[in-house]
Amino acid sequence: RVQDQGFKRCRALIVLPSRSNAYKSVTSLCELTVPPTDSAEKSQIVNKKRFEESFGSVEEEDDEETRRKKPDDYWEVFSGNTDDDFLLGVQMGRRTVRLFSSYYSSDVIIGSPVGIRRHIES
Repeated sequence: RVQDQGFKRCRALIVLPSRSNAYKSVTSLCELTVPPTDSAEKSQIVNKKRFEESFGSVEEEDDEETRRKKPDDYWEVFSGNTDDDFLLGVQMGRRTVRLFSSYYSSDVIIGSPVGIRRHIES
């Protein structure tokens, strides 16, 4: 097992404004960390269904008239799930990414400023 020479594993905090941004970031992180394989050792993402339900996109009506009222960059920023109160722990292994892990055992914590503050206050 190869590990850095430090005494503890590295931890990271990623602060994002909304759940849709977190969804994109975690999806990219999972694609980079757990490549799809055809071997007997299947790589896996634990709690992926729960993540999709909590952070997946919200159904929006695409009315052409309302779309013209706002510029394109508005729709890019505010599309998808715009909830700004979340905190997600991600634990990474060799071929496994565990979503919704305990914050103290997580390698990466992804959260919004509101979610981080609420967790610290409790």
